[in-house]
Amino acid sequence: MAGSTIKTECLITAQTAGENKIAALAGEVEKLAEHAGDAAPEFAALAAELRTLDKQQSLIEQFARLKKETQDYGDSLQAVQARVAGAARALREQKAALEGMATAERATEVFARKIINLKSGGALQT
Repeated sequence: MAGSTIKTECLITAQTAGENKIAALAGEVEKLAEHAGDAAPEFAALAAELRTLDKQQSLIEQFARLKKETQDYGDSLQAVQARVAGAARALREQKAALEGMATAERATEVFARKIINLKSGGALQT
């Protein structure tokens, strides 16, 4: 058959809806390989390549999903860090207020002792 041309017509009708589009197409090509005669090895190779592409597509989709989840976790972490920073700021403010109250309480006690001392006839001590 040297120099002759082989003409082949092929109709692929794969239902490629949903997530398994490439896998469905590979299945149709595998079916064609069963009846392709001399071209069967080429159809089988094409089906194998489509299966490889399907696996790669699954990995790409998984990577995209993981990337989005990582971004979501990062966003959540930033929100938590902001809340923690706000809580730490509030605690520092409360600590400062308590320290101010403690100082005022000590001063009140000193003045109260001075007043008691004066009432009991003692001298004003500084």
